[in-house]
Amino acid sequence: MAGKFTLDGRNAVIAVDLLKTVAATLQRHQVRFALDGGTLLGIVREGRLLPWDNDMDLVAPGGQGPRIRAALADLAQAGFQTSRAQFKDDYGPLKQGRLRIAKVRSGEVCVDIIVKYPDAAHYYWVVAGKQIKKRVDRRFYDRFDMIDFAGARFPIPADVGDYLTARYGDWRTPVQAYDYRTDDGAIIPDAPIGA
Repeated sequence: MAGKFTLDGRNAVIAVDLLKTVAATLQRHQVRFALDGGTLLGIVREGRLLPWDNDMDLVAPGGQGPRIRAALADLAQAGFQTSRAQFKDDYGPLKQGRLRIAKVRSGEVCVDIIVKYPDAAHYYWVVAGKQIKKRVDRRFYDRFDMIDFAGARFPIPADVGDYLTARYGDWRTPVQAYDYRTDDGAIIPDAPIGA
């Protein structure tokens, strides 16, 4: 987690509603996506959003740019703030001009839709612009399972326990000071794709 805004109190209620709305809109536009990051961790481990988290995270496998943009247009039409960013440079399957991230906001509450692109063995993405490169095994995003939360069903990465271990290590023990820029097990050094 980074930042001072948190998903507790009234923000938690707004966050759950926003998460359900974004998920339903993505599903209507046939976007493949799953819960990710602290959102996934909190729902799997505690059955709630982590109150010390500052946003919600979804993953969308690459190649769905037009459908994601159509979903964002619907969300903007409904009154939500939306934005998106593209890659500025090439790095393996991460190509200049491809969709990198989309954001949907309701006031201060935000859902990040992080777009991750595969090669033969992994899915790759970057955070903090292009400075921090990350990857996980393809098996986690090539197939999704489902989880119930807040009266809705959400896709989650396959083998979710292994996935959370790969990202967080001992994910069953809460760590409120986690920083996605330094603590994520998916961080890779600046090395060629496939290394």
